[in-house]
Amino acid sequence: MRSRTEDKSMEELRGSTHQYATGNGVSFRPCSSTCHKLPPGVYQFCQTQDGPLFRRTDSNPEKLFEFPDTNIGKVVNEIEKFWSLESHFLAHRINYKRGILLYGPPGTGKSCAIRIASNKVISRGGIVVSNFDPEFLSCYEAFRTNEPDTPLLVIIEDLDAILQCYSESSILNILDGIYHLHKVVFLATTNYPQKLGPRIINRPSRFDRRFEIGYPSEESRLIYLKSIWPDGPESTVSDWAASTGGFSFAHLKELFVSVHLLENEFKDALDVIKSMRDAIVEQQLDEPSGSPSEAVECPATLKGGNVGLCVKMDPRETSCNA
Repeated sequence: MRSRTEDKSMEELRGSTHQYATGNGVSFRPCSSTCHKLPPGVYQFCQTQDGPLFRRTDSNPEKLFEFPDTNIGKVVNEIEKFWSLESHFLAHRINYKRGILLYGPPGTGKSCAIRIASNKVISRGGIVVSNFDPEFLSCYEAFRTNEPDTPLLVIIEDLDAILQCYSESSILNILDGIYHLHKVVFLATTNYPQKLGPRIINRPSRFDRRFEIGYPSEESRLIYLKSIWPDGPESTVSDWAASTGGFSFAHLKELFVSVHLLENEFKDALDVIKSMRDAIVEQQLDEPSGSPSEAVECPATLKGGNVGLCVKMDPRETSCNA
């Protein structure tokens, strides 16, 4: 006699499956609805015991900004131009892929550039991959089998940490184009370009263009402050923009929260944030080139919702454990 739990499971199965999936025409598995193409959006490419899985993720609801005097616009335009040149690449028998590296201090707009570029790709029916690891290739092959011509933007945030998490050669082989990749842009970021080394940063086949995303100018700081504080006194907002040289957008947001929302004194909040900024600068100056950490959070695992710890196992190879 079946239990209530088993009855409920059977009822859910009958309600959710109405066709069969088969890979060889011999074995069949009940499945729910299917689609010929992934809906445009942001996805995680995951390798599971049952094969590749494409998991759609939610986008960040925060407002996006395009500032007139930063490299963010240049990054977006470079990618948009690339999508229009497929026939030229193919005519010259050049692999239709591109690698772009964004570098600069934390909180200066690299993630903003990624989100703007992602929205542009999605608007043309493309797919954004928000995680990256050596298993990307198997998922890519499955994706391309179904969708040979869909634009693919692959995000590689914190490249320096990813290179510590995985065998460097396995990552470089993907970026080098040893495997045939078509209609793909790799968009990577790092706060510590000095840790990447010349094999990464000075090799066009891996990253063809490099853009520094530095601290915003006074004009950009004013635009940002007005956007998050639209009803703020104009003279006060202008004074804030003038007295926050060397601040990132993340610093400006914290200044607004601390002073306007939490009602702390402006000077006290300014001093605290300046000390945070100075600590970041000192860390970047003290960090030796190519310096490895004994254990780091693995971004690819972290993006999937589980914090992974990547422990250095061997000078040539590392192992990530979720």
